[in-house]
Amino acid sequence: MEKQKKEILEELKEKYEILKKEHKIKAELEEVNKCFSIVHVILSQGFVSEDLLSQMNNRVSDFFMNWSNYLHSLVLPNPHNMINVNENKFLNEEDRKEILKLISKTMVYASKNTLLGLKRSAKEDAQFLDDSVKFWNHDFSSKAILIAEKISEGWKKSAT
Repeated sequence: MEKQKKEILEELKEKYEILKKEHKIKAELEEVNKCFSIVHVILSQGFVSEDLLSQMNNRVSDFFMNWSNYLHSLVLPNPHNMINVNENKFLNEEDRKEILKLISKTMVYASKNTLLGLKRSAKEDAQFLDDSVKFWNHDFSSKAILIAEKISEGWKKSAT
């Protein structure tokens, strides 16, 4: 099993370097992985796709869609879900407005990947990957951390 994982990782690194040069991708594989856990997903799938950019971009899109769904539950909680209702109470109106903006931004990436799947442009796929890493590093992650801290703190207070 470990040998197979090593082979998959080597194949991933080799294919990514080829794509990086061919499409002038700026992000290093390690940076993409740090943002979106690409290696974990590819190892879980057990293969490196012939269309690696699409495989990676699908993960990025899923990642942003999952975040959008979570953020959505914070601003519009399911009234039958005690966790959602409580987490919504941990936020003020300004927090909710910021979360709505963040949802819109993440949905840009989630929906863009759908369009890319239809257009089949390697150049646009490469740009999407770079843009996603940039968005994660320079916009999303810091805001997500603030939200997560506020929710964590809310749970801490409600547990005492």
